[in-house]
Amino acid sequence: MKYFTYYEESTEISYYKYMKFINRRYNSEDKVEGKGARKEFTVRKMKFFNPAESILTQRTDLPKYYMTIRDSSSKHVYLEKKTVQNELTYKASAKITREECDKILNKDIAWMKNHKDDVVRDFYLQLSINGIRPGYITDYRREVFRVNKKDYIIFDKQISRAAGNCVDFFDHHMIMINCLGTDRIMCTSHHSAKMPAITTNLIEQQDYDCNAILSVL
Repeated sequence: MKYFTYYEESTEISYYKYMKFINRRYNSEDKVEGKGARKEFTVRKMKFFNPAESILTQRTDLPKYYMTIRDSSSKHVYLEKKTVQNELTYKASAKITREECDKILNKDIAWMKNHKDDVVRDFYLQLSINGIRPGYITDYRREVFRVNKKDYIIFDKQISRAAGNCVDFFDHHMIMINCLGTDRIMCTSHHSAKMPAITTNLIEQQDYDCNAILSVL
């Protein structure tokens, strides 16, 4: 499984500090890729939970699984696996279709077992053996500034969570509750990092174990 590794730090800031950052380091002409490049888009995430664990007692060192969509487009739907070990984040993702997304939410997952992508096969194990299930949906209105080719800063200008359980991931009319205070923005910095050798071996062993389990199912 191919992982993107990085250090992540998040803090809530005021709109004034956000504008101060923008005015100091960037301008409206920063449109080229590379240093200073900026993009705005929306992200919707559905987090999957293990019913055996409560939201408050979930272990932080275990992988977290998400379904995401960018700009409400069926062309940009992904499954994500995210793990944090010793403050280093490991993230792997797989692109799926709108139809595959609907199948997962309708518990039609047999097709995932022999999928060519490791993330999809791992997701199948989590759904079929560990029993993870769709949880809450969160929407983000996001602005990303690239510091260099690998590092970037994220400003979430709006974060809202769906009220109640929603089964249609593409529903644009669900009731959303704002999670940020007035005049507040979530700022997150991503600094890319090389995966330590000892962790590489551990992660690869976990992936090998997943494939071994699939081979006997």
